[in-house]
Order: sequence, then C-alpha cells, then structure tokens
Amino acid sequence: MINGCSQPLPPPLPESSADHEDALPRPSDRTALLAELERRFDRWVREGPLAYELKVSRLCFCDPGIPGVSENRGPKVVSSRGGFLSDGRDIGPPLRTVWQLFAEAERAVESTAEEVTVWFDPTLHYPVRIHIDRERGSADDELTWVAELTVLR
Repeated sequence: MINGCSQPLPPPLPESSADHEDALPRPSDRTALLAELERRFDRWVREGPLAYELKVSRLCFCDPGIPGVSENRGPKVVSSRGGFLSDGRDIGPPLRTVWQLFAEAERAVESTAEEVTVWFDPTLHYPVRIHIDRERGSADDELTWVAELTVLR
C-alpha cells in the first residue's frame, strides 16, 4: 500500500531497468528527454515488431481502472478491450499502440508537470513506464503508465 492508500504498490520495473540505466534524465533537462524519446521512437519504427499485444495499466491514487489490452498488426489495432474506469468512463488518452505511448510520453514531457521520468524496454525501445508528478510537494497527484508488450507471430 502507498501511504495507507488502497492502491497497490506499482509493479517492479523490468529487471533490465531496475538499475535505472534506461531511465531518462530528470525533468530539469526536458531537451534531453525529448531527444531520447525521438531516438527511441526512431529505433522502434525501424526495429519494432509488426504484430504485438500491448497491455497498458494506469497506477495512481485515483481509480486505476481496467487496463487496456490491444492487439496490433502493423499500424492497425485489430482488437481492443479495457482502458476504462470502474464506472465505464474512458481512462484517459487512448494508449492502444506503441506510437500512442510515445505520444503520451512526449505530451507529459512538454507539460507543466514538475517531474516526468520515462523508462524504456532495452530491446524494443518502447516506453515501459511513464511517471508523471504534476507537483512534487503535493500528495496523491502522481500518475504512472505501465506498458507490457508481447510480440505476436
């Protein structure tokens, strides 16, 4: 539990990222963050799989909702489920593709949030975790997107 909240602790980072080698610089260097996002996106475009299943979960002090799971073939979402709050409302921006994950990371970096950190998969280079803290001194405003990708044949 986080600070006595009913939300569970976030899942650990992938083992390869546990030492934060793949974490980007702190938000004080937004230029470096954006450059790294661009570099990783270019690698994803060149080397990423054409078919994959993507599961995106939201961790927060709010209603984390139902994780979104989508099957992607090329640039198209073939099927999708989840991605909504417990009451059925949309969970937030649609994060059904890796391209949308990169767009959300870029949006967060360009926002007024005081802290944004992004971790990448060391092999496929997509964002596995996007952590956004809108106000460092404020409790309960943090939001983290966690992505899990399974390559499909």
